[in-house]
Amino acid sequence: MKNYIPILTFAITFGCTTYQEEKIDPVQFSKQINDELNSPIAQQEQLNFEEALKILAQNNKELKIGKLNYSNSQAVADLGTPFPNPEITLGGAKAFNFTGKTAGSTQPFIDIAFLIPLNGRLSLNTRINQLEANKKLQDLITIHRDLFFQLRNTFTEYSTQQLIQNQHKVGISLLEKWLDIVQKNKDFYSELEITQLKLELAEQQAKLFEEETKLTKIIAKFSQLLYTQIPSIKIEPPNLNQKLNLPPFEEIWQKTLENNRELNSTLLDYAIAEKKLELEIRKQYPDLKIGSGFNQEPGEDMRVLSFSLGIDLPIFDQNQVAIKEALNHREEIKQKYLKQLADLQLNTKRDYEILDQQIKQIEHFRTDVMVKMNELVKGTEKAVQIGELSFSRYLEFKIRAANLEKQHLLKLKELLESMNHFEAKVGVPFFTLFKSDSELFKLLIKE
Repeated sequence: MKNYIPILTFAITFGCTTYQEEKIDPVQFSKQINDELNSPIAQQEQLNFEEALKILAQNNKELKIGKLNYSNSQAVADLGTPFPNPEITLGGAKAFNFTGKTAGSTQPFIDIAFLIPLNGRLSLNTRINQLEANKKLQDLITIHRDLFFQLRNTFTEYSTQQLIQNQHKVGISLLEKWLDIVQKNKDFYSELEITQLKLELAEQQAKLFEEETKLTKIIAKFSQLLYTQIPSIKIEPPNLNQKLNLPPFEEIWQKTLENNRELNSTLLDYAIAEKKLELEIRKQYPDLKIGSGFNQEPGEDMRVLSFSLGIDLPIFDQNQVAIKEALNHREEIKQKYLKQLADLQLNTKRDYEILDQQIKQIEHFRTDVMVKMNELVKGTEKAVQIGELSFSRYLEFKIRAANLEKQHLLKLKELLESMNHFEAKVGVPFFTLFKSDSELFKLLIKE
């Protein structure tokens, strides 16, 4: 009997994972993060959208966590579902009151039992683990897509904010020229008019600080997305002068059904719930128990080898509670999907119509309002040249034109934000703002 103990000990401990402690050193980690945030990437003077995507894929912490979650889940799925461990029992039997001179006898025994799962439960459980891994992969794709649209929106937001700030400076410059002319011709203006003009100039100069603050906040968004310190940056400007056309709603809706992150996530939840219900149903049927033993009758030379088969009789417990819970869970996910589908169709249709109106408004600004304003400015320039209009009056028109252009840029910025939000909800880009950004989107998802 003693000869079996080392063998059994080795069999039990073989392949087991040993514990290794890992500590977090705040000082060391802080230095590591500081080095990462101040990497040479942060020193680039100009950044295009494709380069920014590569930096994001390399540095973004949220993306790294998503990749780790998927990797861990896939590793579990790859392991498969192991067979239940066999059970071994060691013991001894002692006999008393023998006839004759023998007072008693002790003999060892050993029993081994195996549980054999039936109805393909192990393979089904492995499929469930793979579906769980697929869900983590879908979560990773969702993170990819969200970060793509966030970065894209940050690029457009930064570009339009720069244009707005520059246009604001143009307005300030025109006000300064106007004030200079007014002060040189005080006989034609009252003190109240001069003071009012000074106040307006001071207000516009104060608003310039607000525009600069907005730009600083957008740069902070870049730093957060790319996980690198960016004190200042020059970026590739998006194509803002193109004529924007929305695809038909039917095409948009089809893309939404195929790519919307919430719908895809719920569909995977439903697939997992379906398999878990199937697993609970299979658990109604009992497993096969196989047992064997080896012992010797105390006081006898006879040795006994035994074998047994066993099975639970599912008379009282047929796993009905777990099956009912699994049924309810599947139905809950189904109803959740139907609600998401209804809400999404209503919201997508509404957002589509709002976006269409915003596009029409921008086109009206470009093709009508700004064209007429430019014609008016040109007319005032000729009037100044032939002496029909004073230069100060001409500056008034120029200031009005600058304000209209700023209003146009603000509307454009609002439109681009709405576009990006709408594309993110659909799940794919359908406006080309950067060179091959749709192809870059596909490449990012594949990575």
